[in-house]
Amino acid sequence: MSRLHISILLLFCSTVFTIQAQVNGGTIDKLRDMYNLDKFEDCLYKADKYTFSEKYRRNPEPYLYVSMCFFKVSQTDPEELDSEYKDPLSDALKYALKYKMKDRKKELYYQNIEFIDDLKMAAVIRANSFTSIGNFRSASSTLNSLNRIDDNNPAIELYKGISDVKNRNTSGNRLIKKALDTLRIRVSNNSDYLSEIDDASVEAMVRGTSFFVDYLEEKEMSDSVKTIISLIKKVLPENEEIASKYNSINGIEDDKPDSKNGFEIVYSKTTSDKSLLKTKVDSLSNDSIQPSNIPQKKDSLNIELPSDTLKNDQLPN
Repeated sequence: MSRLHISILLLFCSTVFTIQAQVNGGTIDKLRDMYNLDKFEDCLYKADKYTFSEKYRRNPEPYLYVSMCFFKVSQTDPEELDSEYKDPLSDALKYALKYKMKDRKKELYYQNIEFIDDLKMAAVIRANSFTSIGNFRSASSTLNSLNRIDDNNPAIELYKGISDVKNRNTSGNRLIKKALDTLRIRVSNNSDYLSEIDDASVEAMVRGTSFFVDYLEEKEMSDSVKTIISLIKKVLPENEEIASKYNSINGIEDDKPDSKNGFEIVYSKTTSDKSLLKTKVDSLSNDSIQPSNIPQKKDSLNIELPSDTLKNDQLPN
């Protein structure tokens, strides 16, 4: 990941995330004290040692502290970051998955869901920074880690699926179909998912939908485009970007919101202690970001969605 991408991520992390002070429901006092004293590297080292000890290796708490500490480290200015931390956000995601797998009853997991939600948002923001320059391979890699933590989340599956398709990976077709099937069922059942969807999932669904609809428009699958945008509009009825896309596709005049140079704020949801903002990176065009280590691809796709995904230019019934 380039320094420019890290800087973008840090900008959002510093303004959006309010990481919890300690592990909720935890019992390991040494780790709690070091974390609360902002001794994150010491806490990380100690917690990591605990994951290898006979006493704690089956306990999910040390893995959670490692993940939280790596997340804190990921917010360090790249110029000040120790060289031993090659990709702390990826490490945070890796240990979050280990923590989830160790917490079989999910008691600690749900007590610390705020941290998981913040970690998810950071991962989606990173994926956005890659997709904004057409690097769908790296975006897919990030979303794959997130999909393993938040499995069966149709928003993450849709975003990862279209990132795979754009990267010429046909396995993305299966994820797209699975995500759309799940969303359609939840809409028809008036599932609580529609009212409880978290902010990272909103962002992932909006970005995934945008890329998927654009892909279908390139394939001149107009009926499918209308079907899909209508479905997503039912899932996110108050989201301005989805509403704008819906209006554009259906020939409805749309009053576009005022935008600012840089980051256009278009999130429709807030919480009591912070605004989790959906950010549209308008100023980060392909002309302004061209990391030399990222190969640029022409968007000449030859992948067709399988017939059971969009048969006869329609979603399956």
